[in-house]
Parts: sequence; C-alpha cells; structure tokens
Amino acid sequence: MAQEFAKSFYNSKAWKLCRASYIDKRIAIDGGMCETCHQELGKIVHHKEWLTPENINNPYITLNHDNLKYDCQTCHNQEKEGEEQEPPRYYFEGGRVVLIPPEE
Repeated sequence: MAQEFAKSFYNSKAWKLCRASYIDKRIAIDGGMCETCHQELGKIVHHKEWLTPENINNPYITLNHDNLKYDCQTCHNQEKEGEEQEPPRYYFEGGRVVLIPPEE
C-alpha cells in the first residue's frame, strides 16, 4: 500500500497513464513477463528508486520509464521484504546509544 505522502500521486492521471504505457511497453518486449524472475506475468509497476517526500514531485523519478520495473507479486514482495530487513543503525552521543531512523 502506498505511503500517505504518495497517495495523491498514485491516484493522479499522470501516474495512471505512465503506468499503462510502461505495461504496454513490457508487453511488446516480452509479453509482460516479470522483469525479475521472467517466469510469471508482471502484476505491479514499481519504482527502482523508491519514492520519498523529497523526490515525489520530480518527474525524472516518478514518471520516468527508466526508473520503473514490472514485477510479479512474489518478486515485488521479496524485494520489499529485503528493504525492510535492513539492520538498525546507531551512534553514540554523550555516552548514550541513539538509533538512526531508517531512510524512507
């Protein structure tokens, strides 16, 4: 599910047209197969460079076919799980341990 800051983008006409044109492109290339496993049909168009509050208004990130990938549900979920499993990072400040928040 989209993060709150990105919901209006994912509901926009620009995204819907971009997504549809990317799927059409992938269908023309290989019938719309998953770009990761090449075994199942693609289902989800997602961004290689994940959207953040800082880049959500940058069309070179949000609407650029070079930053998109068409994956099946399984591969998309595995990639997403890998992102979430990054170990926490810490630093010391004044003799105490402080957690560095994960980047979104």
